[in-house]
Amino acid sequence: SVLIDMGAKTEAIIPKSEFPENLISELKVGDRIRVFVSNTSFNGGMPRVSYKRALDMTNWSFVKDKKNANEPVFVKIVKQTKGGFIAELNSLQVFMPSSQADIKPVKDPLSVLGADVEVLIIEADKSKNNVVVSRRKILENQRQQRKKEILEKLKTGDVVSGRVSSIEKYGAFIDIGGID
Repeated sequence: SVLIDMGAKTEAIIPKSEFPENLISELKVGDRIRVFVSNTSFNGGMPRVSYKRALDMTNWSFVKDKKNANEPVFVKIVKQTKGGFIAELNSLQVFMPSSQADIKPVKDPLSVLGADVEVLIIEADKSKNNVVVSRRKILENQRQQRKKEILEKLKTGDVVSGRVSSIEKYGAFIDIGGID
């Protein structure tokens, strides 16, 4: 167990099982941590507190703020599932559907495992413990920005180099710096 000094001559005990293994090995006497007080008088006058619950509240507040502000976050892709990938955002597990992993379908799903990627939170439901993220939206936004920058530089009569990206019956598509 971990003994917490709550101030005002009050202490609380948190079982080690509430902490991730990597954190429990790093904790030192005097470290400050956040806890959630769930009961002020329990077990002979000791308050009942929870590290996990405080962490959960902090993480969900972070998710809500980032989603509402439409701000990107970084996640680590840790597992492949039937419909996509599981990633870690702080200590929350989030889901990234395969369709949201890239602009084009991911040919080798194992190649993205372990990657730290920038994503947008597109769904967050605390009651269902469900967060859905999209890397595709980030990539599309970057592509749009590049397209805008390239089109602003191009002028009628300019001669530029490009790469043939596809040929159709009605003509060819030329990639000019990331735009067709």
